[in-house]
Amino acid sequence: METAVYTLAERCQRLIAQRENGMLRPRICIALAGIPGAGKTTLAHKLADFMNGLEPDKGIRSHYKTVVVGMDGFHLYRSQLDGEGTRRRGATFTFDAAGVVELAEQLKVSTYRNLPDIKCPSFDHAVKDPVPDGIMIARHANIVILEGLYLLLKDEPWQRISTLMDETWLVQFDVDTARQRLASRHVEAGICSTLQEGLERADDNDIPNGMYLLENSVQPTVCIDAETWSVRAEDDETMSDV
Repeated sequence: METAVYTLAERCQRLIAQRENGMLRPRICIALAGIPGAGKTTLAHKLADFMNGLEPDKGIRSHYKTVVVGMDGFHLYRSQLDGEGTRRRGATFTFDAAGVVELAEQLKVSTYRNLPDIKCPSFDHAVKDPVPDGIMIARHANIVILEGLYLLLKDEPWQRISTLMDETWLVQFDVDTARQRLASRHVEAGICSTLQEGLERADDNDIPNGMYLLENSVQPTVCIDAETWSVRAEDDETMSDV
């Protein structure tokens, strides 16, 4: 994963530099999507940690402030879901899609005009519900990574999100491997008592949700292979497989 982090960090630095040379405010907004279990959340936070920890004595700019906003904070509350919604939690209809779009619109405006700090919800896995205003996007943050399953969907209203981002990134991962990873995760989290139950849960919800993304997403700016951690971008030959 470190190889992808370094490559994506270089890309972020170039994007910031391009903005600083122009008239736009130097903030970039990226949508990062992938099927459940692909490693997108881990990648987003590793990239943010790397960017925030850059040292000037390494010859690299040190003023980067990167914030990760997970789409999990836009889950509907459990109290808002019926039986089907509870069973299928994680499907498109169990999210506040309008809320995600509204945040993307705020972020778009913030790339060319100074705005106050932006507050958005986080997710408490202990109580399994969102936490209002759990994440702060400070006005001086110049890289915002919006991370989640459905950010590249073509469906309304989700499709609006990709048009508002500076770039769209997709983490690609083998579905069968993701299935095994998800089953183990469900057991470790106490959601399922056996690996077989975890597999059934993945087959019933996680994998169909992931397949829906793959079959109904826009073409991303960047593709990241989560098995080799190679990075490909159609618009930049220097971003070919590393």
